[in-house]
Amino acid sequence: MNASWQRKRIRFNHDWLKNEYLLALGCWQRMLEDSVRDPQSEGRFLTSVLPTWTKRREEAYALVLSFEAEMSPAVLMNRLPLKDVQPETRAWLEPLIRDLWRSRSVVSHHLQETVAAITAVDDGYDQLRAAIGDRTSIEELRSLYDEFARFEGLCQELSRRLGLLPARIIVT
Repeated sequence: MNASWQRKRIRFNHDWLKNEYLLALGCWQRMLEDSVRDPQSEGRFLTSVLPTWTKRREEAYALVLSFEAEMSPAVLMNRLPLKDVQPETRAWLEPLIRDLWRSRSVVSHHLQETVAAITAVDDGYDQLRAAIGDRTSIEELRSLYDEFARFEGLCQELSRRLGLLPARIIVT
């Protein structure tokens, strides 16, 4: 297992996306429904919480795009006993391992779907911000309940997709 990639995924998906961002979106949804009142959260959601996606989107893309380099069985060429393979053998063996892995696993499909999920969240964010416009009060924003719910669903799908990526190096 590549602990570095796993830590990055945990920090992004579990620590931030699920336990911060999605929880805040859920709380916001309840405020829009008028089932919860929290004036302090109401004031900072649009200015501080929702915009964190724009700060974290590049991290999401980088995480997914680094998966192959960090989780392909070819990385085992950097560990004993394969670490000592002659350079001329390594030159053909490493790409062969990577190509076989790509052709035998569903990882490439999962990566494409995860990138698509990130793009969907990004597009959904832009659409939501456009719908919000210059509205600032909870009363003005109640009519956008469905838009917020759609965005929350896109974020949940991204989290699910990130969870589908293998947690360890798989040799097939």
